[in-house]
Amino acid sequence: MKLHHHINIIILCLGCFIQPDVFALSTYFNQNPMGWHWNNNIDQQPTLKERKKSPQDNPITKMNRVHRLLQYYKDQAVLEPTVDNIKNYLMIQNMIMQQSTLFSENWKKTMLLYPQFDYGITHPTDSAISQVAESDLHNRQIMIVKQLAKQYGLLFFYNGANPLSSQMEKTVETFSQFYGFSTIAVSVDHTLIQSKFTNKTDNGQAASLRVKALPALVLVNPKTGAHFILTYGYASVNNLLTDCYNAYLAFLTSTNQGRE
Repeated sequence: MKLHHHINIIILCLGCFIQPDVFALSTYFNQNPMGWHWNNNIDQQPTLKERKKSPQDNPITKMNRVHRLLQYYKDQAVLEPTVDNIKNYLMIQNMIMQQSTLFSENWKKTMLLYPQFDYGITHPTDSAISQVAESDLHNRQIMIVKQLAKQYGLLFFYNGANPLSSQMEKTVETFSQFYGFSTIAVSVDHTLIQSKFTNKTDNGQAASLRVKALPALVLVNPKTGAHFILTYGYASVNNLLTDCYNAYLAFLTSTNQGRE
């Protein structure tokens, strides 16, 4: 009887969208005979207008009850894995899955009627389409950064005694050559490393630009003095491309023309 009661609760919570085959335990034939012939008169049911809403009508309350009942029968089936217990759990689960299927179908209909809410239109998830979008963004980044290189140069600050500096220098060299940046390497510890860049020792530039860690790469406008710290530590060529592009979006297009 408890199962019958719980099924009826789920039916009431989920509405009348459950397929008829799951009503087997709560249909007319599983109830006591009703009607005058069986000396069991049917009381007149109140109309919808006469019904008073209770806290149980809250959709959150209803959904919580459904989840609790599903968890109850799942736990019961795991702790006592009899055929009946597993069948009862599957029956409750099937009812909920039918409601989920209905939600999915109506979701698709809603997206067709109101495409402005379809996130997939502006943010495609298909791998092929995503690759096209990523390729477009990558090409735009390359174009913007090559334009930046016509106005801005790079200052590469490093510690010559740190092996990471030599590794980063190679990356900066590849990046500078490809995008056309004029780059100057600056040794903060006055230990010079082999480099194709103009290689200098620091005379206070790092402090004036407030470089806080090494190695560091700084984007600088030699005419205005505007600067932007792109990265600290090691970064790949693609990382530097993204950093330059983000600098363009977040900083260089704003009214401020320098950052400390």
